[in-house]
Amino acid sequence: MQLRDVYNALKKCRFVVHTEVQEKRPDREIQLRMADIDVDVSDSQLYVLPIYHDLVWNDSKVLEITDFVKKVMKDTEEELFASAIAGRGTFEWIGANVVHSMGTQYEITLRCMCKEEVQID
Repeated sequence: MQLRDVYNALKKCRFVVHTEVQEKRPDREIQLRMADIDVDVSDSQLYVLPIYHDLVWNDSKVLEITDFVKKVMKDTEEELFASAIAGRGTFEWIGANVVHSMGTQYEITLRCMCKEEVQID
């Protein structure tokens, strides 16, 4: 599973998604960022790459933040698995972080992980 798959799933769920860095984000417009890549060595010919992505957005509706996080998680995961892109073991949500930035704005970061395998022949 790749970052493109997560992007396409979010778009199919009708979320507004940006892949480029934005100075100002309107509320609930998701910015998709690559956070980190690990390399797990299975053997000399098989490597597993856990790739971490952050979905970041601003929100000022404090009473609705939890519901929107749940909606993003549920809808995205259902779309990923409905389209049969990959098995359930290749994608998972890692956690969320909410930071009160300024005034009534909150910045929400939702982290997910996709696993890819590299087979060396």
